[in-house]
Amino acid sequence: MKSIKPTILIFIDWFEPGFRAGGPIRSVANMVSFLSSQYNFKLVTRDTDYTETIPYPNIETDVWLRINSSTEIYYISASNLKLRTIEKILSNTQRDFVYLNSMYSVYFSLAPLWFNKNNTKVVLAPRGMLSPGSLRVKSFKKKLFLKLFKLSGRLKKVIFQVTSTSELSDVQSVFSKNEIFNASNFPSNITEAPVKNITPIPLKLINIGRISPEKNNLFAIEILKDLNFPVVLDFYGPINDREYYEKCVELSQSISNVKINFRGVIRPNQIAQTLKDYHFFLSPSTGENYGHSIVESLLNSTPVIISDKTPWKDLKIANSGFDLPLETQIFKETLMTIPELIKSEKINKMRNDSRKYILKKINIPGLVEQYCKLFS
Repeated sequence: MKSIKPTILIFIDWFEPGFRAGGPIRSVANMVSFLSSQYNFKLVTRDTDYTETIPYPNIETDVWLRINSSTEIYYISASNLKLRTIEKILSNTQRDFVYLNSMYSVYFSLAPLWFNKNNTKVVLAPRGMLSPGSLRVKSFKKKLFLKLFKLSGRLKKVIFQVTSTSELSDVQSVFSKNEIFNASNFPSNITEAPVKNITPIPLKLINIGRISPEKNNLFAIEILKDLNFPVVLDFYGPINDREYYEKCVELSQSISNVKINFRGVIRPNQIAQTLKDYHFFLSPSTGENYGHSIVESLLNSTPVIISDKTPWKDLKIANSGFDLPLETQIFKETLMTIPELIKSEKINKMRNDSRKYILKKINIPGLVEQYCKLFS
């Protein structure tokens, strides 16, 4: 007799074909892809992409759509995005687990928790939203949400899924009584595109992610001041905070030796090839629970210059880049060493070692086993 696969009901604000919300979409899409043999998935999401108001074309809303043999998606229209819609979905949908992907979403975290009245096991992935750097941004709103979470009484049996030891500590500091399970994200793509030869001048840097205080874009621009060689820095990603973005533009225009471009969003299928045009990926973010763009950069043989607030450590020892404290002078001193590096053959070895480093860190069978323990 054929066994029946357990069903995981996922709530996520934005999902495919959307891509502007970045990491969370990729985290869930990759999980669904790698675990489709073990589980059935039902996803509930909006019918628009992050920062967009126009619905996805040619997608029926407010009904369950069969995507493949193991996956269904319910795209909620803007007019139907109400608490009673979430209640109705939970009341009418058979599931073995509920999986949430945000700390601060009324409709896709707080409401599912509240209306999950049959005590289905709930797993909540905070996606780095409890890191000190994240909590400092819009702190009043976030503290209010956390208070509502705790007052609801629905968090007592929630299992938090974290993706690194540092995120585990962040969650423990806020929810010390909950069970916390450490299971890293699945990578987006482990295929390799051919490495391109890039002329050493100017130094070409790329940043992929939201334009927001958590991503520390202003710091990324500031550390390029006073360098005595030409630099190009291209930001790819949606504008999460318009006021912050305008500060970034203003600062970038005051630096003469650096050309800074804000190139807008980039589609996931364009990332690998785009990375090939740059010497380094630069990301001094205030915290990453995983960092899909960092992983994709390393997988595509693009070394990284990142903060030490991510899971990816000892990059210099692995000859794969640099993980640095968030101190302006340390970043500047590191950048000063790059021109000589990219003029030599050392850069080719660093490219090769970058991919080797991340491949050693990725263990797909081990990850599948971890998730099966989480959803058991």
